Amino acid sequence: VGADWPAYGGTDAARRYSPLGQINRGNVARLERAWVYRTGDIPEEKWGAETTPLKVGDTLYLCSARNILIALDPATGGERWRYDPQVSDDWIPYTAACRGVAYYERPAAEGAEAGLCAARIIEGTLDGRLIAVDARTGRPCPDFGTGGQVDIKQGMGRVYPGMVSITSAPTIVRGVVVTGHQVLDGQRRDAPSGVIQGFDAVTGEHLWAWDMMRPEVQGRPPEGETYTRGTPNMWTTASGDEGLGLVYLPMGNSAVDYWSSTRRPAENEYSTSLVAIDVTTGRPSWHFQSVHKDAWDYDLGGQGTLIDFPTEGGSIPAIILPTKQGDFYVLDRRTGRPLTRVE
Repeated sequence: VGADWPAYGGTDAARRYSPLGQINRGNVARLERAWVYRTGDIPEEKWGAETTPLKVGDTLYLCSARNILIALDPATGGERWRYDPQVSDDWIPYTAACRGVAYYERPAAEGAEAGLCAARIIEGTLDGRLIAVDARTGRPCPDFGTGGQVDIKQGMGRVYPGMVSITSAPTIVRGVVVTGHQVLDGQRRDAPSGVIQGFDAVTGEHLWAWDMMRPEVQGRPPEGETYTRGTPNMWTTASGDEGLGLVYLPMGNSAVDYWSSTRRPAENEYSTSLVAIDVTTGRPSWHFQSVHKDAWDYDLGGQGTLIDFPTEGGSIPAIILPTKQGDFYVLDRRTGRPLTRVE
């Protein structure tokens, strides 16, 4: 952790801590506003300003309510570039909101020192796309998917506008862009799948999918079939461990949060759980459930924070999981084993 803020939670560990010392308890009361920037993107209704900007080098990166990507000069607030992916208002779910974007640099072995999109900004959109643009210019990355975008809705079958939306920043571990998505709750039991997917951060290639009801389907579903509909989704932000190659998914509920009688065994097993996914295979390494048979909409809405948990003989790599109930769980992030007492 240094002068930059390159991921939604500061780093993929989500510690939300900066070591910078220029602003401190002694002078914070004397702060004055230096500049204001207005995105100009205000839908007529259902608008939310939720973005957490990234700061990398001499640039801030953020997204507007309808996923317009913007780069600013952090010293002046001046706009350097903007890219509009043209999201239709039809696709706004509960709120037109984009919580953040992801930053990725191609490894030096792949020629990251020069060329378009050596460093790129990747975001998910309200209409279920991943967008990649050059971090310096805002131009779409031609090597990513088709014209700089991929559609995560492939394999989901029928998706009505507003039913599937990416509202949180994707998490990138070992060059794999891992994304979940929001599924509009309380509409229908056979809502689109909550499938989790991994994409190559450079090419946009679909690497794997985790459909909890059909774990054997690791890619796109066979012709004429879809990912299992109505399964729990991950609408919030995951955290990641580059060393372990794991991404930690705070999962939500099956479609129709408050009615559990038709949930299938795998849905009861994984709903309202933290699931550690191996980014190499797309398979769960472990999971920990914070609410059993959740019919109260206690889905996990907070990003887990990676820490070194102190022990008598040293420390254990751990993750702190916050919940809607006000409980915090401390788990060994290698295995999911609780490190504090759980009753």
